[in-house]
Amino acid sequence: MQFIEIMREFFCLISVFSVFFGSVYGSLTDRYDVRLNRIPSSYVYRIYPVYTPHKPTIDGYLDDSCWEMAKRTPSAIADGFVYRDLGEFPALEPTIVYTAYDDKFIYFAFECYKEDVDEIVADLLVRDSSLWYDDHIQVIIDTNCDRSSAYYFGVTPENVQMDGYVAKDGELENENWDCVWYSATQINDEGWVAEIAIPFRALMFEMKEEKEWGINFFRLDRKQGDQTIWRDTGGDLYNVSRYGTMILKRNIDRSPTLDIQPYASGEIDWKTEEERGRELGVGVDFQSRIIPTMTFSGTVNPDFAQIEADPDEINLDPSKELYYPEKRPFFLNGQEHFDTPIQLFYSRRIGKIKWGGKFTGWMGGLSYYVMDVRANEARLMKRTDAPYYNFAVLRTAYDIRHDMALGFTGVDRRRKNERTTVMGVDTKYSAGDIATFDFQVAVMDKPEFENRLTSFSLSAYRYSSDLSFYTGYEDIADRFGECETGYIPYDDIRGLWNWVEYDFWPYAKGMEMIYLYGYGDYYKDHKGRDAMWEQEGQVGVRFLNGIELVYDFSRNMRVLESGLYRETLKNHYHYFLCGYNMLEWSSTYFDYTFGKHYRWDMDYISMASSFKVTSRLAIELGVDYERLKKRKEYYYGFENELVRYKPVENIWIFIVKWNYQITHDLFMRTFLQSSGLDNTWTVNALIGYNYYKGSHIYLAYNEWREYSAPGKPLLGRILFLKGDFNIGL
Repeated sequence: MQFIEIMREFFCLISVFSVFFGSVYGSLTDRYDVRLNRIPSSYVYRIYPVYTPHKPTIDGYLDDSCWEMAKRTPSAIADGFVYRDLGEFPALEPTIVYTAYDDKFIYFAFECYKEDVDEIVADLLVRDSSLWYDDHIQVIIDTNCDRSSAYYFGVTPENVQMDGYVAKDGELENENWDCVWYSATQINDEGWVAEIAIPFRALMFEMKEEKEWGINFFRLDRKQGDQTIWRDTGGDLYNVSRYGTMILKRNIDRSPTLDIQPYASGEIDWKTEEERGRELGVGVDFQSRIIPTMTFSGTVNPDFAQIEADPDEINLDPSKELYYPEKRPFFLNGQEHFDTPIQLFYSRRIGKIKWGGKFTGWMGGLSYYVMDVRANEARLMKRTDAPYYNFAVLRTAYDIRHDMALGFTGVDRRRKNERTTVMGVDTKYSAGDIATFDFQVAVMDKPEFENRLTSFSLSAYRYSSDLSFYTGYEDIADRFGECETGYIPYDDIRGLWNWVEYDFWPYAKGMEMIYLYGYGDYYKDHKGRDAMWEQEGQVGVRFLNGIELVYDFSRNMRVLESGLYRETLKNHYHYFLCGYNMLEWSSTYFDYTFGKHYRWDMDYISMASSFKVTSRLAIELGVDYERLKKRKEYYYGFENELVRYKPVENIWIFIVKWNYQITHDLFMRTFLQSSGLDNTWTVNALIGYNYYKGSHIYLAYNEWREYSAPGKPLLGRILFLKGDFNIGL
């Protein structure tokens, strides 16, 4: 009955929100109703790049013979861009794309017309920045032609590059995928021009006499806020299944490749002001494209000292482990393979690597990821005596049909007599715009368990520019959270969960978007007792002037348990957020949460601001403050002990970051943090220089101190110098 009551309240909340904002939305006018011209339904989204025996000069000027030939070949031209959020309405500012190729490269040339060239926004200078803050264009290529995955390449008018990879029809994105490619841009009186050359060696594809690839082109006009696209995708840019087609009729060179990147480093490590040590290091990373559809990556003694530290976070749910994203280059490529409902592989469990290797690729409809790593545990990675483990990982997925896939995950972690093995099978079925359905079953085995543990998840979801939802049922076995290879936030639970979001896009009355969000779940443990439940409702408005307002109310129940002691606690929270230009590089937000939090009355404030001081210097500021005031002076704690807490507990976290892009190839980054979680302050500073394509020199300085102790004693200090060199064969 409690479950029914919770779900009834949840859906009543959503209904009230929907009726109210539906009436508001119905009174709003469409800013596009004057655009009567539409793209004819007979338009064919298929292009045939011209073959050129003469390589063009990539300089941003379209005076090469291949572009003259492409301009005379209608089938090599992509035009007729439409608005991404409206599909059938042609863009007011035209964009024309010309295509060509030779034995080693595929070439694209964009002519981006702009009535007022002074409105072109091109401020970013850092490669792989989020180009959504600048005018830019993108080429998205589905070389597998599976209508599911694709590479994307973006360029701004200042020739700042961005690249990445998407999978599962845009559901998964790997922004850290990188390759060496070439581009040049020019701004003229009519707009701006981009010229791009992508080497075939950087892409995975099957060698066929005639290659059929998925293709799409995108342009963002930052000043006007217009997003235009060649082939309409229904609002989602990376909805690969709706892309057009590109045909390459001639054979191209696809011989094996090998990239080797050796490094050397030196480090001075202060454990105290007087005690210091020195260490020299050498290692190598290498990558080989053995066949066009298979890549082997290896590393020996890698060093990631140049990677930015994780900022401290206040965990508002002490029953759940914080999740940290992966930043190490060796693990980033292929992370999208492991986005399953039950995450059996979490690479942050792996600490310092001795050596590692992995194969990634696809063959026919089968994609695979095979990895073996010798490393210690993440929590012990700074200890020289930490034991090393072998981590073996296998992930495969087979496309049974274009709308159905079957996957397998296996992870094994072992050292002598210690072993953890997890395996899982998952399947996915897409019913088009209606929903996508997922099912996964996972098994974990450890020597100390009497029986293998089995968990499963069943879910359905839909993402769109208007109605999105995710609903499911999961059963996670008791002690499944002891899996040392994956990320399992809760175990010993079984129950339902769901969320729904509806987005209105009025573009009127000063409003850009109104969104409603609701969430609800209810879980029992395997003894039939209530384990946890949660309800949440949220409403937000984003205005055309960049202001965003959000209100959220949630309540939940959590259980604290230790031995024979078990306590049920109910919490509730009110959340307010006010942000300005939250989708721009210069942005500020303030949020305030208050309510009952376990045994305390809680006030939680978070503020963050990012802004550009100059075109080369960007600063980010962040402040988190949590104030806990206990409701009772005493309470009986674990094992019936009488425990007394402070009347008021205050936690502060201050973070300052700045990025200074001195030139396109030279940068300086700094990270400062003062954390009340462990009473420490941290300094990370990094200078990097890209002295050759794919080759770098890094100088890093890290320091940690305990600020609450007299004299602020040193906890650690590292001065680090590293140089690497990319050798492409």
